[in-house]
Parts: sequence; structure tokens; C-alpha cells
Amino acid sequence: MSGNAPGLDNDAPGGVIIYARTLFWGVPRALTGRLADFAKRYDVPIIADGGISTAGHVVKALSLGASSVMMGALLAGTTEAPGEYFFSNGVRLKKYRGMGSLDAMSANPSSQMRYFSETDRVKVAQGVSGNIVDRGSIHQLLWHLMESGELRFERRSPCAQIEGSVHGLHSYEKRLF
Repeated sequence: MSGNAPGLDNDAPGGVIIYARTLFWGVPRALTGRLADFAKRYDVPIIADGGISTAGHVVKALSLGASSVMMGALLAGTTEAPGEYFFSNGVRLKKYRGMGSLDAMSANPSSQMRYFSETDRVKVAQGVSGNIVDRGSIHQLLWHLMESGELRFERRSPCAQIEGSVHGLHSYEKRLF
């Protein structure tokens, strides 16, 4: 911490990141709490980056000590996110590409500079491109995250976990948005 860092990015691989496999590198999410404990001693904020795709992930990251979260996957399907909508099999989708994907590196010089030099002849993908389901406007989504209060983990018995999940139905459809 002698470099006077304004903040630390825990950089856990998210849903469109593959560098843990291609480069054998990445920080497990479980280390967020330990990293936050260490950084707190030096008054350095932690950014939870990677794998934040639900409100529950935001709460978990903040509970483990993160000061802020990057929400690429959570916001990617919103109306305000870049890209055009299209339909596939009746589902409204939007293209979502990881910054380390070959698609992003080909289209965006800043992505290429982050992952490689422009002079590198061989590019190794560190992310993928795919499609994400339409989530509507960011205004309908973010109000779920606008809450202040106490964050903590609680121990739940196996019975409480069963009672707290869907039960008593023959079948059901799980839709987050």
C-alpha cells in the first residue's frame, strides 16, 4: 500500500471474462472480504468488479467490505446501455461483449490498449461476446438498489433455507426481469 493507491479493484472474473482460463489469472470472489480488511487499515476503498449481475450480488459485495461495485452485467441489458435490440426466438436481446473479447478489441482502441499492444500480432481473447435479455429502463432497475441500512451476513439453518425458497408448487418459472 506504499503506492498511495486511490482504490483497489478486486477484479474477480465476471460472466463474460475468460482470462482465468486463458491466462490462468484472477482473484476469487472469496478474497474480497480479506482484501477489504487489509485495505481498511490504510483507508483505501475496494471496488467489487466482476460477476455482479443481481441486486443480491451487490449486497454481498458491500457486506464483504467493498466500497463500490461495477455492474456491467447488471446494466448491460438496459435501454440506456449501448447497442441495438434484436429478437431471437421471440426474446428481445441486446449484444453484450466483454472488454477483453476479440470483438471489443477490434472495435475499440481503448480495449485493445488495456489488454494488448497495438503491435501484438497474436491476440488472445480474455473475454467473450454474447447476448443478454432486455431488462428495460435503468430507472425501473436501479430503484431496487437504492436503499441504505445495515449490511450483515446471517447464519440460516437448512430448514430456514428451504422455507425461504420456492416450495409447495408442482412446477414454476423463474424470471428475474
